[in-house]
Amino acid sequence: MGELSSMAALLEKRGKTTEMTNSLAKGFCNKLEAAASDLGAAALLSLTDHLAEVNLPEACVDQISQTLDNVCMMDGSGQSALQLTTKAQACDHLYNYLTKQDWKVLENEGLWPGVHVLVKRMRLIGISSLKEGVKKVSLGILTLMELQRTGGRMPKYMEIYKLGGQLSQSFAASSVVPPKGVRPLLNYPAFPSMISEQFIALAYPADDPPVEKILEDLNYLILNHIPVRSTSKLLRDESEAERTSSAKQGAKLKFKVNTAATARDKAAFHLAEANRLMALEDDGDCQDDMGTTATHNFQLDKVKAVQFRPPSFTRRMDQLALPANTEAEFLALFGICFSFWFFCSTQSKLLNTL
Repeated sequence: MGELSSMAALLEKRGKTTEMTNSLAKGFCNKLEAAASDLGAAALLSLTDHLAEVNLPEACVDQISQTLDNVCMMDGSGQSALQLTTKAQACDHLYNYLTKQDWKVLENEGLWPGVHVLVKRMRLIGISSLKEGVKKVSLGILTLMELQRTGGRMPKYMEIYKLGGQLSQSFAASSVVPPKGVRPLLNYPAFPSMISEQFIALAYPADDPPVEKILEDLNYLILNHIPVRSTSKLLRDESEAERTSSAKQGAKLKFKVNTAATARDKAAFHLAEANRLMALEDDGDCQDDMGTTATHNFQLDKVKAVQFRPPSFTRRMDQLALPANTEAEFLALFGICFSFWFFCSTQSKLLNTL
């Protein structure tokens, strides 16, 4: 009751701002919930009467009155059917409830040991159900520690989503129970000390108290990079990007195959032409006319030049490592030039003879 009077006096001096009013009311409500098991009907009645007497803002009075009603409905275990079954528990500052030993595991070991640490700590401070809000905060802490361990490598969104499933399964299977006297809360304040000193003494060992942390990038990660639902836009966009990348790789592979097939077709054409002209030569179908014979010899020499590759020339071509289609075209050009030179040389000799 004395704290209610102090709250009213503080607000009267400092000004009844909305932010300060909400903060003071929330802190007082958290203390009421933590001490619910020690409050009897007489104490609750006195608080209700005193609340009507002090000069507090209407919104603050309504919030405290609602908390008093919830405390009245709590059973012997400290749980209220109104609070903990119809509403999800919230712990937006879970990182401030972790101890030095908890952080040592999170910062230096992998994701799975980190899951065990968070599940155990949540159970010990009285979180009884892992709803979406607490789940996102937990995944944000795990992802941030993974980024620090790997030098900034962001896990895939599907990996984070699957990690959330493992977190839920581990929480559901956990046999850890809160110490006697630690009551579950609907909303956990930013710091454990805002609940009560008794809460810290019951929930934590004396040599490993909670450690306050400042995680600047955590809220950004939670809001923009932590998927907890299968219908998340992050998962859809990532899946679409992977399908697009696979399609582009398939198109490149198809282009390479088509290019290789074109080179093989050209080589097959030259080989067929060589076989045809060789057959003509063997059957004696070539005419004896000088012009016709020279033309036929020119075509035959062209094909033979393409077909014949001396060992030294082959080694040089292998060193060049030209693509299949470029090599065939180069050989054809070389054959044409060689045959043209041979033809001119033959014609010159014939003219000199005549």
